Amino acid sequence: MGLTASGYDLADKSDLEIQHLVKAINTIDFGNNIIQYFSKARTNRYPVNPYWPRGSCITAASFFINEDNKWQNFDDYLAFEKSANTSREFENPDFTRWIAQLPDFIKGIKNFKEYQGIWSAYQQLLTVSLPVYSSILAETERRINAFNQGSPNDAQVVFAPNLLQSPFAADNVSKNDTVFVVTTRPEISILIHEYLHPIFRQHRDLLIILIGTTDFNLMADTGKMAANGYLWDESIEAKLRVLEESLVRGISLALATGNADESPIMASWQADQGFILVPAIIQQAKIQPPTQNNLAEFLHNSIALHINKLK
Repeated sequence: MGLTASGYDLADKSDLEIQHLVKAINTIDFGNNIIQYFSKARTNRYPVNPYWPRGSCITAASFFINEDNKWQNFDDYLAFEKSANTSREFENPDFTRWIAQLPDFIKGIKNFKEYQGIWSAYQQLLTVSLPVYSSILAETERRINAFNQGSPNDAQVVFAPNLLQSPFAADNVSKNDTVFVVTTRPEISILIHEYLHPIFRQHRDLLIILIGTTDFNLMADTGKMAANGYLWDESIEAKLRVLEESLVRGISLALATGNADESPIMASWQADQGFILVPAIIQQAKIQPPTQNNLAEFLHNSIALHINKLK
């Protein structure tokens, strides 16, 4: 609500009910302090998402704040940001001072008399929508179980809808044994995508080996990765971020689409965005379905297939 009030205008413009909610929020005079605080989430660093990474940081931080608007443990939140490795914002003192104040500003919003009416309207939209999503969530769970194949992974996927964010954005927050997937509506590929990120972070050593044994410039379009915020410098952490995102995109599409006709089209689109490994991953998945048990072999084979196609 704070982001919306401060000018965030990326919510689904094709959904009249969501836009009605946005309009209602924008009629509330929250005052300069609240507006100025949330406006600092807009970094304007990347045209594809002017709120990256701070918009996602607010989302993640909310999972570490109690209902009484106090941090459960601020250090735990910062540790999550470090482990997620989606940006280096947590190393910026200006950011940590800013995000540390979030509970106070959430409390400030809740103190407005109009808040409860907005919140009730928001919950009503969810009440109508969630039953429609049950079959999608069940099918997602089935495909995740097929990928795990009995591997010791107790993580549970929980869809945490945010109707006010961009319909093209998705975030994951790993906490205890739960992966919260934050997006406007559940799609199988998005849910699997966000579920896979914590798994790949457990395979950090494998990704480091892949980076060390393959020309990185052959595994990603580094220019596009830098322009869109994935490759913030030439460090191993930035390269890990790019490789993880590439592999997760490929495997999630393979698990979600299988041998569907649209998978080559989607793979080509991902390659155009700079994730040039995705077509080979999807092609390899047709002859070697990826699982947790064969993940290392599958990734080596996919990269080899990609490199051979370049020759």
